[in-house]
Amino acid sequence: MKQGLLERLKEEKALALEGGLYHQTQVKLAFNSNRIEGSRLSEEQTRYIYETNTINIEPDET
Repeated sequence: MKQGLLERLKEEKALALEGGLYHQTQVKLAFNSNRIEGSRLSEEQTRYIYETNTINIEPDET
């Protein structure tokens, strides 16, 4: 049976699957939303925050 997009996203969220479609979507949405608000974090820095649940950024990295 073919899995729909919504079902896939729900499954990946429930599994806390890192690197999946849900994870990538969350990182990209957070990055773009923060960029619109004026944040200077890179997409990689945003991904780091999601993957480690920490904010450990040196002042010269922003």
